[in-house]
This record gives sequence, C-alpha cells and structure tokens, in this order.
Amino acid sequence: MTVEVEKKKKTALVLGGGGARGAYQIGVWQALIELGIKFEIVTGTSVGALNGGLIVQGDYEAALEMWQQIETNHVLEFETPVNATSFRGYQQTVGAFIFNAFRKKGISASPLKETIIEGLLDEERMRSKKIDFGIALTEFPSMRQKFIFLDEIPKGLVSSYLLGSASFFPAMQPTRIGEKLYVDGGYHDNIPIDLALSKGATNLIVVDVKGPGITKSISVPADCQVQEIVSKWPLGAVLLFDGARSKVNINLGYLETLKSYQRLSGSWYSFKNADVQQHQKHFYQAFRELLNQQPTDFVSQFVGNEKNQEYLLKRLRSAWRGRIGKLELSYALHELTAKMLHIEPTKIYRFPEFNQLILTKIQQLQEKNSVTENELEMIYSGEEWLDRYSQEIPFISDQKMVLYFVTLLENNQEQLSQSRNLQWLIYRKPVAFMMAAYLYYLRGKLDE
Repeated sequence: MTVEVEKKKKTALVLGGGGARGAYQIGVWQALIELGIKFEIVTGTSVGALNGGLIVQGDYEAALEMWQQIETNHVLEFETPVNATSFRGYQQTVGAFIFNAFRKKGISASPLKETIIEGLLDEERMRSKKIDFGIALTEFPSMRQKFIFLDEIPKGLVSSYLLGSASFFPAMQPTRIGEKLYVDGGYHDNIPIDLALSKGATNLIVVDVKGPGITKSISVPADCQVQEIVSKWPLGAVLLFDGARSKVNINLGYLETLKSYQRLSGSWYSFKNADVQQHQKHFYQAFRELLNQQPTDFVSQFVGNEKNQEYLLKRLRSAWRGRIGKLELSYALHELTAKMLHIEPTKIYRFPEFNQLILTKIQQLQEKNSVTENELEMIYSGEEWLDRYSQEIPFISDQKMVLYFVTLLENNQEQLSQSRNLQWLIYRKPVAFMMAAYLYYLRGKLDE
C-alpha cells in the first residue's frame, strides 16, 4: 500500500527593503488581517525587517500610528532644513542630506534604534509567537551576505540585527554587533524569498516596495504559490520620511492587496467588482454605438479601422503597463485619463463618480491649462517632480496634447480627417488621442 503524505502548507510573508516606502507594507498587513490570512514565516530586508518584527509581534495599531506620524528626524539624526514638500525644498533637503552623509561618513540612525526599534519592538513578545522570522544583512566591509533567523539571535541583540539590516550605507552609518559591522541587506537580497523557502514555505506573499538594492533571481518550486503585491504608483523618496506620504502609501498597500485577492477590481485605481461588471456592459454598448456613427465622425472612422485598432491597443497596453483583456479594456483608458489628471488613487470609486471627477478635472485643465499642482502636501520623489514638470512642455505633456485633441474633436473634426500632419500626430501620441476621444464622448454621448 502506498500512502501519500500531503506536504504541510506554510505561508510566508516576504517584505522587501525600501526605506520610507515601507509604509505600503502596513497597508498590505491591514488587508491581510481583514482577509484572515496568517503566516508561519516572515522574512524581511531593511525596512521590511523592521516591519516584519512588528508583524511577528502582532502590534498593528502601534505600527500604524508610528508610520502615520513618522518624520525623518524620528529615524535619522538629521533635521530637514526647510519644508521638503515643494520642489525647491526637496532639492535643498536632498542637498543637505548628501552633504551631512558625506561629512559624517553616514548619518547616525540612533533615533530609529531608540524611538522605533527599542520603543515599539518587544523581543520577548516576538519570540513567544513561534513564527520563523528571518532577517537579511550584509557584513561590512567584506560585503558578505548574512541571513539570520530569530531563534539564532542571542537574547538582547534582536534590535541590533534589525538596525543592521536597515543601515543603508553610505547614507547611514554601519551597525556594530560584537566585533562585526553590518549594513543594509539589500546589497545582496532586497526581497529575501530564498530565506522563506529555506524554511519550507509553500505559499509566498511577496511585498515589493521597489527600494534600491539587488533583487535575486530565485527558482521557486513549481508547487509553491506566489502572490506578488506591488504598486504601479511611485511610493516617494527612500530616506525622507513623512507621515502624510505614509498615509497615502498605507492606503495604496491596502487597496492593492484587496485587488490581488480579487476583492476589488482595477489596476491603477480601485472599483467594486459588481460595478466593474456593470460598467463593462455599458462600455461595450457605447463602443458599438461609436462604431455605428455617421461616416463624417472622425473617431468612429479611425477606431473602426482594424489596423488602427491593433496599433491603438498595443500602445494602450504599453501605457497601462499590464495585460488588457476584454474586461480590462473597459476601464484601462478611464484609469490612464484619471492618472494623467492626477486624480487620487487612495479610495474605492464608483464609475459615475469617477467619470464626473474626470470631467471636472478636464474642465479645470481647459480653464487653467494645467493641473500639475500638488493637491496633497507631502514629500514627492525626484522622479515624481520630473514627471509633474514634464506636463508643462508642449508635445511632451500628455495634458497639453489631450487638451489640443479635445479642442479639435469638439470644433474641427473635418481638419482631423483632411490633415496628414494631424493624423501623423495622432500616431505619435495615440494614447493622448484615445484619452481625448474618451473625454469627448463622455461629455456628449456616454452620459446621455
């Protein structure tokens, strides 16, 4: 007789490094609690290790309060010289940070150790949970990789190992443990999946906040299920901490997790599943009506061409950054238009509300010729500032191109039909043209 023994299932939560972006992981944790998902293994690098300790300890409320109130001087011995929520302030702050890090050979993280690690983390409570908790570090200056689990750490040294994992050298000073120095684990393994697999994980929940570091290519067993949770949205600066930004990132992590487990729909934005199904029916009905428009309607002519459809779909897929099937097509252009108009992604939308918000924003764009102002006073990354200022440049700015195409569709479709230069411009900026067409019909026919 052959008896097959089912492999014991073990769920692992793998938390990547990323400094201030780690607030996103708290939102993921909130959703996992609501979904009733528990884990036998937690592994983390850098801020992922710090959050991992709080998760093992099970103190969600304390973690949430800490992240919502956090500022840079709670983590590093560095006082921001000015308000960093403006571009000039951000530049001055980054300049001062680099100068201090260079002058001091790394900024001290004593506030992080004293206020957060030793103030919030309770080593005894962590050990009592009987969860396999693994931390990734890097020995310094040899730069050798080091993995260590909680049950291997001598009592009283857990806080030091957590600090070592998060010591992002050269911006931060190395951490001494005994005779050795340690720096950020991201130098070798920013997302320690292999650490979880070493403990027999059969299910992986991987939370990537796109922090700096090396993400190793890991061969995951075929029977191991992987649930990756990652935001399409940028999560801000790495070493500038800001409670307002943390609140946004927590909401993004929460919503993305619910979407990952099919509790919500959407990609850049979040919608209730039933609303998306209903919207899909309305979308394709409206699309059929569009294709049946009079031959004088330029959009119906252009979109009705099969070759054009293939080209537009290819470019739409690239801009949307994901697979677009029949369901996704019904809202992909809505999402890209909302993103272009800087509509906040931190709530669950109904489609009538979403469409109306888009119409309001495009009206503001037509009146002011720009909607690049920051609606939330929080710290943005250099990449985000660059994206916002690019919206001021003609023929690069999607906002300006959409506005131009909307004006043509409303006032001079004949010119679009006859001008090769305008049609060439459509092929150069196809997504902007699709957004304009969507807005044109949303204003007119789709809301009748």
